Amino acid sequence: MVSSSGSGNAQAPGEEAWVPTVCSNCYNGPDLIRVRTVGGVAVGMEGNMEGKSIAGLSRTQATTCPKAHQLLWKLYDPHRIKGPLKRTNPEKGRGIDPKWVEISWDEAVDIVAEKLREVKKKDPRLVAYDEKGVQGALLKRTTSKLLLSVYGAYGDPANPTGPSLKGVGALQCHIADHQFANIIHSSFICDSDLAHCNYLVTLGDNSRHCEGLGANLLASAARERGMKEVVVDPYLSATVAKADEWVPIRPATDTAFLLALIHVIINERGVYDVKFVKEMTNSPYLVAANGYFLRDKATKKVMVWDPIDGKTKAHDDAGIKDFALEGVYKVDGVECRPAFQVLKDHVRQYTPEWAARITDIPAATIRRIAHEYVDNARIGSSIEIEGVTLPYRPVCIKIGRGITGHMHGYQSVLASHILAALVGCLEVPGGHYGGNPIPSRTFFGLTPGDDGMTKVPTLPIIWPPASCDASETLTPFSRMWTGMMHLGFLNMVDPPKNLPVRPTEMWFRYRTNPVNSVGEPAIVEEALKKMFIVSFAFVHDEISPYADIILPDNTDLEGWALWDTFALCLGGARRSGMAIQQPVVTPEHNTMDFAQFFIELADKLGLLSSFNESVNTNLGYQQPYGLSGLYRLDPSTKYSWPEIIDRRIKTLTGGAQDLEWMKKNGAIIRETPPGEIYAHSFMKAQKLRYHVPYMDFVKRTGEELATKLAEAGIDWWPTAEYTPLPTYLPSVLDEVPAEYDFYVIKGRHMAVSYGNAESPWTIELTEALREVVDIVMNEDAAKARGIQDGDEIWVENDVGKIKRKVKLTQGIRPDTLLVAVEWGQWEMPLAKDTGRVTQAELTPIRRDWTDTLSGNMQAMAVKARVYKA
Repeated sequence: MVSSSGSGNAQAPGEEAWVPTVCSNCYNGPDLIRVRTVGGVAVGMEGNMEGKSIAGLSRTQATTCPKAHQLLWKLYDPHRIKGPLKRTNPEKGRGIDPKWVEISWDEAVDIVAEKLREVKKKDPRLVAYDEKGVQGALLKRTTSKLLLSVYGAYGDPANPTGPSLKGVGALQCHIADHQFANIIHSSFICDSDLAHCNYLVTLGDNSRHCEGLGANLLASAARERGMKEVVVDPYLSATVAKADEWVPIRPATDTAFLLALIHVIINERGVYDVKFVKEMTNSPYLVAANGYFLRDKATKKVMVWDPIDGKTKAHDDAGIKDFALEGVYKVDGVECRPAFQVLKDHVRQYTPEWAARITDIPAATIRRIAHEYVDNARIGSSIEIEGVTLPYRPVCIKIGRGITGHMHGYQSVLASHILAALVGCLEVPGGHYGGNPIPSRTFFGLTPGDDGMTKVPTLPIIWPPASCDASETLTPFSRMWTGMMHLGFLNMVDPPKNLPVRPTEMWFRYRTNPVNSVGEPAIVEEALKKMFIVSFAFVHDEISPYADIILPDNTDLEGWALWDTFALCLGGARRSGMAIQQPVVTPEHNTMDFAQFFIELADKLGLLSSFNESVNTNLGYQQPYGLSGLYRLDPSTKYSWPEIIDRRIKTLTGGAQDLEWMKKNGAIIRETPPGEIYAHSFMKAQKLRYHVPYMDFVKRTGEELATKLAEAGIDWWPTAEYTPLPTYLPSVLDEVPAEYDFYVIKGRHMAVSYGNAESPWTIELTEALREVVDIVMNEDAAKARGIQDGDEIWVENDVGKIKRKVKLTQGIRPDTLLVAVEWGQWEMPLAKDTGRVTQAELTPIRRDWTDTLSGNMQAMAVKARVYKA
C-alpha cells in the first residue's frame, strides 16, 4: 500500500529552495506559482517568474490571487484530518458524534471495495461519483470507467462517464452557457475578447470578484485601452465599480432586456451585418408553418429562397446567387419565411417599452444601449493579427452565472448569441467567442454536422433513467456537461410520480459541500443519511456527520496532478500548454492523493487491468486522451500516480519531456496563434454556419421529450422551454406570495470560493467586504422599515430563515438583498465561528423551481421578507 503520493522535496535543515507548481484552487487556474521552502517547510510563495516563456505567457503575468496563498494554510492547518477514519456510530445527523476511529489505508480500501461489491449485487447504478477541483476532474473519466469495470456495462453506452455515475453534489455552474457554448462555439464556455473589445455589455457577471487575478488583469488592460463597459446588474458590485455605467435591473428579467435589444436593432434601427447573417448563420433557411425548416421532399435538404432567380434552392446549392432574409413565400402550397424574417416577426412584441415594465430599465436606456452596440461594432471592418486578416467587431454581450443561475437561462444564452450574430461578432477579434483553441474544439463538435451547420453533440433520451437525478431522461441537453444534482437529493427524499429513479446508495465525494451551497439543507441532509459516503476531505466539514469513511487527501502542496492543457483563451489570454502540480514538501500526515486511492482500489478489486486500460484510453483534459505507444500502461502492472503522470507528459510531448523535466521547469506554455483562437476562418473553410438564430433541433427535442413523458404518465415536467427562438418566460419568482417582497440574490468573493472558508486568512481578508460578511440592503428601503446600519435582521421565506447584521448602501436596488454563499458552516473549524450565513438556506429544491431544458435550479435569486431581529 502506498501511504502517500510522492516524497516531496526533502531538504537538509536550513536549506532553501523554490519549487515550481500551480495553484489549481479553482477553475480559473491554473496559475503558475513557486513555493519557497526552508528545511523542508513551505514558508512562502509567489508567481512563477522564472523563464521568459512562463513570465511572458502566464495568464496572471506570473502573479497570484488570494486563493493561492490559502494553500499554505491548508498545508499546515492544525485541524487537518491526519489519517483515514471509519464511522462506528450508525446514527447520522447534526450534533451526533460519528465516533470516528482511525484506520489504516489498507483497511479503508478493504471497506470501500467490499461496499462496492455489496452494492453491485443490488444494482450497479446505485453508485454516484461527484467531484470538484483539478484532481477530481482529471480522473473523472478514468474513475468512472473503473466503476463501470466493477459493474460491467450499464448506464448510458453513448456517454458512460455522464449522469449515470453522476449523482448528487453542489450545483453552482454556468449550466445553460456550458451547454450552448458547446453547440454554438464547440467550447466549454462563452467569453469576450477583451484584448480587442471596445464596448462590453455585462449581465449577471461579477468577474472582478469571482474570476480571479487573470480576469482582473485582462479587464484592467482593456479599460486602460479605452473599452467602455456597461454592467446590467441589481447590485453595484466590484465589476460595476470599475465600469462606465451601471444599469440596475430587476432580478431574473435579463432575457426581456436582451430581446428588446434584438427588436431595436432589426425592427427599428435596421442595421446589421448582412454578409455575416447570410453566410454564417441559418438566417436564410426557410421555416415552414409547422415551425421546422422546409426540406426538399427528395433530398431532405433544408431549402433557402434565391431572390434573384425567384425560387427555392438547397442550402448548399452551388448556383445560389443570393439569399433572401425577409419575405413570405409559398412552396408547394406551404407558406414559409426565412428564419431571419421569423425572428423579426417574433421580437416585434418585445419593444423597449414592454421590457421597461418588466426590467425597470427605462425604454430610452435600452434603445441607447442597442444603438451604442451597433455603432461600436464597426460592421464591415477588418483587422490584421500576426499576418492573419479577420473581421473586426469590437463589441460583446457577456452573461454570467447571475443569468444562467436562473430558470430559463437558455433563452438568455440564445438571445445573447443572436445579438452577436446580428453584428457579426461571433468568433472574431473583439467579439464573443469560445474559450478554447480550435484543435480542442474540433473534438467537441466544431465539425460538419447536418444542414450545413456544426455537429450538435446531442444524446438520446434514456428510458428508464439510469441515475438518481434522471437528467438523462428529463433534460437531454444537460447531459453535455452536467446533471441535476439538486434533484438527486430531492428524489431520494421525495420520489417523483411515475419516474423510476434509483436512489443513490454509495457516494464518492471529492471537494464538494452541497449542504451549505445547493439549497434546503434539510432535504440534502436527509438524503445524505440514506447513502454510504466515502468522503475525501482535509478537515471535517458539513459532510462529516453523514460520512462513513473519510479519506484525507493530500493538499495541493503535497500531491501530484497534471494540468495537461492550458487550452483556454479566457478574455484574450491566448495561452495553451501544460503545467505540473507537485509536492513542495513531504506530506505532513498519513494522507494520499485522490488518484492513488483509486489505483489501490482497482488493485484490491482485481480490476487493475481494466483500470490501466481506462487510463490508456481516457486520462486527461486534452485530446488525445490517455497514453500512447511506448507509454501505455501494461495491463498487469501496478503503477503509482506519479508514474502515470510521467507517461502522460511523454505522450503529449512525444517523449521530449518527462516528469523530471516538468518538476524542474514547472510548465510548457505556447502562445496560441489567431487561427486557433477565433473560429471564423475555420468555419469559413469548412463552409459551416452557426446554429443561430433558429434552433429547430431544440424544438424537435422538446416535442420528442414531451411525447415520451406523456407515454410514461409524467405530467409534472413541462417542455414549453424548448423554443427555437428566444422567448420571454415569466420567472417563477413572479408566483411567490406578495408577503415575500424582497429579491435575495447571492454572491461570492474569489478569495472564498472553492473551499477556502476554513482559512483564517480568508476570514480576515474578507472582514471588510460588505457582500461577504453582512447582508447588503438598500438604505432607503431599510429606513422605511426602521432598520439602521449594523442592525441584525431576519430574512425569511417558506424555506428557511437567516439572521445577520445588515450593511446599508445605495448600491443595490430597493427591492433586493445580497447574501453571500460559501458560508453557513456549522461543522468546519474556524468557519463555523464566523456566524456568517448562506443564501442556500432560503433556496428551494423543487421540481417546479428547476429549468426543464438546462436542468439548472432557480438559485441566483429567491424571494423573502425582512424584519428587524
